[in-house]
Amino acid sequence: MQRITISKNNFLKGRSTFKDVTDGGYGVNTTGVETSRYLSNLGRLVQGRLLDDLSDNVADNILASTQANYSGGALRYLAIGDAGKIYQIAAALSLTTTVLATESNNTYDTNSDVLVYKDKAYYTATTDIAQSSITGTSLDHDWWTNTKSKSALTAGVKHKMITFFDTMYITNGNVLASWNGATAVDAALTLPENWVITDVVIFQNQLYISASYYVDDTTYNTDTKIFVWDGANPASTTWQQEIDIDTATIGSMRVVNQNLYFFAARSLYLLVGYQAKLVKNIGTSTMPNWKQLGVYGSTLYFATSTGIHGYDTRFDALSNPIYTTDTINNFFIGLNDTFAIATPTNKLYRATSNSGVTNSIFYSNVIDFNQPVFIRRVEILFADALVSGADYDISILDEKDTVVYTEDITYADDGAIVKFSDNKMKAVSVDSMEFKLVNNNGANSPIVAIHIYYESTSRRESK
Repeated sequence: MQRITISKNNFLKGRSTFKDVTDGGYGVNTTGVETSRYLSNLGRLVQGRLLDDLSDNVADNILASTQANYSGGALRYLAIGDAGKIYQIAAALSLTTTVLATESNNTYDTNSDVLVYKDKAYYTATTDIAQSSITGTSLDHDWWTNTKSKSALTAGVKHKMITFFDTMYITNGNVLASWNGATAVDAALTLPENWVITDVVIFQNQLYISASYYVDDTTYNTDTKIFVWDGANPASTTWQQEIDIDTATIGSMRVVNQNLYFFAARSLYLLVGYQAKLVKNIGTSTMPNWKQLGVYGSTLYFATSTGIHGYDTRFDALSNPIYTTDTINNFFIGLNDTFAIATPTNKLYRATSNSGVTNSIFYSNVIDFNQPVFIRRVEILFADALVSGADYDISILDEKDTVVYTEDITYADDGAIVKFSDNKMKAVSVDSMEFKLVNNNGANSPIVAIHIYYESTSRRESK
């Protein structure tokens, strides 16, 4: 008999792009699994993360959040909701959430942001910027337009804030507004007319500003550039470089390990010199914005319509460690690889690296055989002996997606095994196959390897 092995060499390659394109180590329909989790489970098939509901004190839809380090205070996070609720979220694993204040004069939407700068908190609304203390007191709802006497922000465009060379910048259509603690400026940098900024990041000690040419109030055409500006060091009001990007509009950018990645045209790209290099097709028409990105170690995490996905730069691998069909407004990664995830209907969830979600589903790539074969035996090697409650469903699908083999593996029936083996296979001929595994319990052991034994049907017929 011949053997197929699905193990770390497959797991660490991540998810394939399409069912019939095996550019990854396992099937595209895999959801809610991790294969590159740090430490002892690196290279093992681990269940994705369970979402713990922490919404008791959440009174509106959280839109944006930021880490708040400030003089004389403990680490915490601040967030703003669509009804103007200002939240403090504890940095501890508990992620305890407290409403500090309500700013009900402005309108906050998906383009809004929150930033801590010089021991003050700032919140971008549709047409204004509010300011408060870190604790939510001294709230000034029209700080930008009234207190600082600046022009109203442009509604309907992204209002991301970023600190660069001790100056706060705000994206606003084709301009970057600024505040340095003493002087507010409507347009510290002005891009050409009809260009709209979609994101800004710090890369190689410069500001990289993605922008697309404006078509109407809802769409951008595919003329996309990255403008490079040295900002306040030295002071300059013109950009130094333009990089033409031959993709659709850039949804967001993020720097990981000194490399600049960006999302556009249903794909993840890497900026190499002055060119966009395709990294992975992520298979979704909705591109994540800057509030739907996070980095932990060497992995870039991003939100899509099926939860949070990860791109591990070490292994060039995609995964889907947090599966949900809820829209994700915003998430951040806190201490000990803990995710805080905000979704509509006033929800805040926690997902930790030691939690296991039920119903995580693993598919192998489609395996094609040169001729019809019989599957003779299935073996699964577990990282640890099964414990009470452990429950797996395994199956094999043929080229017509028909289930030709299925089996349950449970602690109740099989005991504290570290290896499952079944050679009582029904003699069904297949031309190709997919292996499917469903985790039904959060206590399931990680998978080290899957072995599938087969032999040619011609060998059996010749006997």
